[in-house]
Amino acid sequence: MTDVVGVGAAPRRADAPSRPEMPRAVERTVDGLPVRGALPEGLEGRFLLIGPEPRRGPDGVDVPAGHGAAMVHEVRIGGGRADYRSRWISSDGPDAPSAGLVTHAGRLLALGAHGRPVVLDGSLVPMGDDAVGATGGSGAHARVDPVWDELLLVDAVPGEPRLAVTTIDVRGRVRRVAEVATDGPLLVHDFAITDRFVVLIATGAVEDGARVLWDPTVPARIGLVDRSAEAPEASWFEVAPRAVWHFVNAFERDGEVVIDHVAHRQPVVGVGGPGPLPGSTSPALVRTVVDPATGGIRDEVLDDRAVEHPAIDPARTGRRHRIVYAALADSRAVDPAGAFVGLVRHDLRDASSAEFRPADGARLGAPVFARRAGSTGEDDGWVLATAADPISGSSRLLVLGPRAFAAAPIAEIVLPAPVSAGLEAHWAPPAP
Repeated sequence: MTDVVGVGAAPRRADAPSRPEMPRAVERTVDGLPVRGALPEGLEGRFLLIGPEPRRGPDGVDVPAGHGAAMVHEVRIGGGRADYRSRWISSDGPDAPSAGLVTHAGRLLALGAHGRPVVLDGSLVPMGDDAVGATGGSGAHARVDPVWDELLLVDAVPGEPRLAVTTIDVRGRVRRVAEVATDGPLLVHDFAITDRFVVLIATGAVEDGARVLWDPTVPARIGLVDRSAEAPEASWFEVAPRAVWHFVNAFERDGEVVIDHVAHRQPVVGVGGPGPLPGSTSPALVRTVVDPATGGIRDEVLDDRAVEHPAIDPARTGRRHRIVYAALADSRAVDPAGAFVGLVRHDLRDASSAEFRPADGARLGAPVFARRAGSTGEDDGWVLATAADPISGSSRLLVLGPRAFAAAPIAEIVLPAPVSAGLEAHWAPPAP
């Protein structure tokens, strides 16, 4: 077992005064983590988290989170055991890539707000930012097409009426970077894909320096961009006002495009005209169906519980899905970067659902679905999410069985250090 390699600082949630101050974030390598219960046979891969962390600079002064440093946490699971490591990602620019992670073509990429993704090697050490060539960039999220094994990235240039859609082929090479003109600046945190389209949403929210301004009275617009067009244009379809941080998925059905997403409606504290986007809004799991041929569009609320960070089996990306997992809040006010009281499993086939809430009142992070190798079933695998004790601040990684979702976890991996709430989670299966 090895431990301290470098030292930085970790944030403390202002809304949890009973929680002891978290120790400084540290680069660690810890083998053989304690496991409560037994890790299931067949659970093989890496559970990863990424987020901005404050750290101590070379002059001894703490650098705020997001200003040149982020941290990646990894729990490597296999053979009934779990190992841990955490590593800094530094940047010479103002922001380190801290918004998301994606695995494709045997590479792990760290995604930033608007910069080029950074490739991390097997030890989480940055290898460079040339993953998408000299011109391509990314937003906070990326999508891998499981049929063609293409990676798609969308970068909306702040303050400019355009965005770039980058397609990376099965070997990790840039196939194309297509610029799409828009009628004004867009805030694109996430997007979805289908066989034919990149699916966007323009919400009336724009970036203003470090702030996001949103006018909740402005209608939102669903955008469809042809993935194969040489000079693609976006077709826009107006829907009721909403803010959207995360899509569930999108797919095509009988000529229509079905788009599931978490729609944050009128904020808890209203604003008159454009104003700072509130940290807490009232969300619902919504399905929007667009008919590109007729321009017809309709909305349906699938579930009005307050959820965020939806997850599906990645093999269903761009195809029809049935099962959705999400983090569950204890009130209608949801902070997308906060901690949650439980998880919910939605079965869209029969509109049923199941909730998991930890018995000790732990606060949960974003869930991921870890598919069993060789599986053909949409819920044949496990759901993983971090849990933080609100009193001691200690953290653990929960392993849940989707088919007995409300039951106690199959296993709990005790983490060697507290993990901040609000980090983006990712599951990386072993290379084939």
